[in-house]
Amino acid sequence: LIVIGLAAFSLSLPGASKGVDFLFVPDWSLMGDPKLYIAALGQAFFSLGLGMAVFLAFGSYLSARTNIPAAAGAVALGDSVFAMVAGLAIFPAVFALGGDPAAGPRLAFITFPQILQQMPGGMIVGPLFFFLLSAAALTSMISILEAAASVVRHRFRLTRAKAAALVTAAIFALGVPLALSYGVLADVRLGGLPLLDAVDRAVSNFGLPLCGLLVALFVGWRLDRIRAAIAADLGGSGLGFVWIGLLRVPVPAAIILIFAHSAGMI
Repeated sequence: LIVIGLAAFSLSLPGASKGVDFLFVPDWSLMGDPKLYIAALGQAFFSLGLGMAVFLAFGSYLSARTNIPAAAGAVALGDSVFAMVAGLAIFPAVFALGGDPAAGPRLAFITFPQILQQMPGGMIVGPLFFFLLSAAALTSMISILEAAASVVRHRFRLTRAKAAALVTAAIFALGVPLALSYGVLADVRLGGLPLLDAVDRAVSNFGLPLCGLLVALFVGWRLDRIRAAIAADLGGSGLGFVWIGLLRVPVPAAIILIFAHSAGMI
């Protein structure tokens, strides 16, 4: 509800239509560029959390009555709709007040606060925006934490509380330098990028696709096809064999294209 309210406020600003055009008006001249679709695949990995083992961890807790295709569809649809609403909360305001829409992660931490200083009602909108950003980070962190904590708990036979505390401390320690990458560590660069940008690019473009590639190859080629289809609630229909077929060749091929694009080979 807060995001919808921010989107309505952002759309009410003079010049907000440029932000709407930026989000939704396609540049048809780019539709024939393979890089566009490769970049979209990479974004899908990051946005949906594919390759993070989150779905493996939570999937192991599901009841046998859960319809996995329906749940997966709901996740993908909800993620896409919410992303569009969040985009309407940010980009119309960015264009209306002269921000840089291509600022990347800096958009939230540098560009948007500067816009808030110029925006009517910015003292109200600002805290709401960063409350939402913190809530999104917290809920994402908890889901990702579960994947790592469950492994540590079973591997080292720890209690859930101890495993969660250990993993949380490690993640916090690793995250501090990234949180300071636009501040006291702004001069520290990896590959010419600030620490947060470098890690974001490495994880999104290489880490997640690599994990996704390994999972696709394992399910497509190592697991028994019938057992895999039944486990995914696709048994007893032709969809299960289509799904396995996609995991065997098209999906790995698409992921390899992401790697090649990220490495600048295409």
